[in-house]
Amino acid sequence: IPAAWPQLASLVARPGLPEAIAHRAVNAAYLLGDADAAERLGRIAADTSADSAQRLFALESLAIWNEPFGRDRITGLWRELPPRQEAKGGKETAVKILPALLKDRDEALRLAAAKAAGAMKLTSLAEALVAAASVAEEKGEIRAAALEALGAMDSPKLAAGVKLALQSTDKTLLETARELAGKASPEDAVTLNAAVLGKGGTTEQQRALAVIAAQPVPSADAAIAVQLDRLLAGKLQPKFQLDLLEAAARRTDEAVQQKFATYEATRKPADALAAWRECLEGGDKKAGKILFAEKAEAGCMRCHKVKGEGGDVGPDLAALGQRLSREAVLQAIVDPNATIAAGYENVMLTLQSGEMVAGLLTAESDAEFTIASLTDGTRRQVKKADVKERTKIPSAMPPGLGEVLGKRGLRDVVEYLSTLK
Repeated sequence: IPAAWPQLASLVARPGLPEAIAHRAVNAAYLLGDADAAERLGRIAADTSADSAQRLFALESLAIWNEPFGRDRITGLWRELPPRQEAKGGKETAVKILPALLKDRDEALRLAAAKAAGAMKLTSLAEALVAAASVAEEKGEIRAAALEALGAMDSPKLAAGVKLALQSTDKTLLETARELAGKASPEDAVTLNAAVLGKGGTTEQQRALAVIAAQPVPSADAAIAVQLDRLLAGKLQPKFQLDLLEAAARRTDEAVQQKFATYEATRKPADALAAWRECLEGGDKKAGKILFAEKAEAGCMRCHKVKGEGGDVGPDLAALGQRLSREAVLQAIVDPNATIAAGYENVMLTLQSGEMVAGLLTAESDAEFTIASLTDGTRRQVKKADVKERTKIPSAMPPGLGEVLGKRGLRDVVEYLSTLK
């Protein structure tokens, strides 16, 4: 209740508060958004004797101080909140407390401090961020967050931070440094990222191709051309094909476009999967799981079950990766009528009486069909002797899911489904 926010916010940092009340007090201060509330949150975030969770929540609140709000961070529910005046005091408070928090004993707070500096674009903290990124004993994730903060604010100090980071052996830090190198020097970004092609891990090489593609220098065209030659020679691993083709499509260099066109010409018109084969490997199964469960336009969970969750219109996909090859999984998505699982064929039965019965053919014996309604799932037995004509009708799975998901999304979903064992 907005009328209660000032009273709740006044409780911030009061000792002995139950955790639930303390959390609500911090949230009320965020909702108020005035300079006094910011100051209160700054005090609790900087208090090394306070509860770590409350300090972190206060700091995260400051990081989004000037952002519009709507979702209740306590209940997780979305609700319309009264508009507030322009938020005040957030940046001023953050500038005071973040240098110390970047050195705090709590790892989560150091990470949050680096992220907050970038989110609020606090350019005056560039030196402190470079220092945080250069601590050899620090976790790579925190050093990487400090670099990302410098990148977010387009700081001239980024080049120095990247140079220091490249001396590390931490994988997370190195990947971040290579990605951000383009902000400091496009030529260096190409050199650094081209060096991992053919050598690094899957995600590392995929990200490297994306970084190279974004650099507006001739050396980027040369690096992509080399990889296209590998693709045309059949030497590029399938899990990098989509990334390379997307990179090539972004370039205007004549040589790159010629090689790109040469590859596109190898797609066989008679192959139903020709336009999608680069989606067979290299996906992110976690991202694929989220798309499968949550992308409303695709509606996968409305029809399919996975481990007991989902609909019954289509087959249960448990252990799908053991039953189908990746190619079969891809085909089932982009060309659903090519092969329909037993028990999920859609039929139209025209009876001797003239009545028509349509639905899923869930069972068939010598004497009768069992048809499940597509609307409510109710089953009906129809004697074969009463059937005048049987007609196969298209799959209930809609066509065009490849376009709905996009090639990257499709690759992720294929990866997810192929790992269901």
